Amino acid sequence: MLLMAFVNSMVLAASFTMRTASCPIGDEQVRIYDVVSDNQLGGFDSDLATYSSGEQARNFLISTCVSNYISLFGEDMSRIIPDDLAQSMLTQTEALRKQFKDPDNPEVWERYWLAAENYTLMSESDYFIAKLYLSAIWSARDTIVGYHAGLNGPLVIDQLLEQASIELAKPLSEDQRKVLLFNLARVAHRGGYSQIRDDYIDAFSALPNLTVSDMDSAQAFKNITKKVEPLFQIKLQSIFTPSVLAELNSQERAHAHYLLGDIARRQGSPELALTHYRAVLNEEKAEEKISTLANYFINKK
Repeated sequence: MLLMAFVNSMVLAASFTMRTASCPIGDEQVRIYDVVSDNQLGGFDSDLATYSSGEQARNFLISTCVSNYISLFGEDMSRIIPDDLAQSMLTQTEALRKQFKDPDNPEVWERYWLAAENYTLMSESDYFIAKLYLSAIWSARDTIVGYHAGLNGPLVIDQLLEQASIELAKPLSEDQRKVLLFNLARVAHRGGYSQIRDDYIDAFSALPNLTVSDMDSAQAFKNITKKVEPLFQIKLQSIFTPSVLAELNSQERAHAHYLLGDIARRQGSPELALTHYRAVLNEEKAEEKISTLANYFINKK
């Protein structure tokens, strides 16, 4: 039920171990979290974000040095970084932190942003960098969508949204209507239906019985969906130029086209989205899940 769908379940939660290592720049110790177990009980979104019950593994994968904020995957903290590159990374990191609301306490998605810039200087591939921006999108979304058991992709999402008018027509209490509208906004966002999402969050925001906490939740939702995720979507789009796409292998290119299609659809450009979805089906090495999803959106009425 949409009234009870989103919960903070810790059943079969992902688990982690923590160790320390030396920061590759400077001599301080940095925390590294290793994933021991994970699950995908919370299903997946139209852009392939997956969800575990409990903590999301992606929120622990980037390690950040305490004093200089150099941010890398834990396994890369052992890399040897030449002095000239180290200085460039420090200068870049300090400049980027000035764009954060709280430079001393970066959000998870901001640490992915730091990592993307650090790895760019370290000459990692375009595809590698794009996936960091994708993780930034997902980690930002984690803060607003909650956990919904079995929300397995666009088909299930569409089925829930089709039930919305029936659910809203029921004799609901004020609190039930409030929960339902917010959950519908969450479901629509996970499906990439931006206008439907906005309609539901606006209807929620217009309710007369909102608490201060409710209003804060609505504002946080709008900030993530209107500012944070779009920032990283644009960065991802800018990486996958035609020349970069041409250099990827078939499996990577199919993935890239699918992501570009999902972003275009979320941005309100359905024809561009279809162009990318059709390009997915032209790739011989496309993963079956991606081909199936692309075909779903091509044929969706």
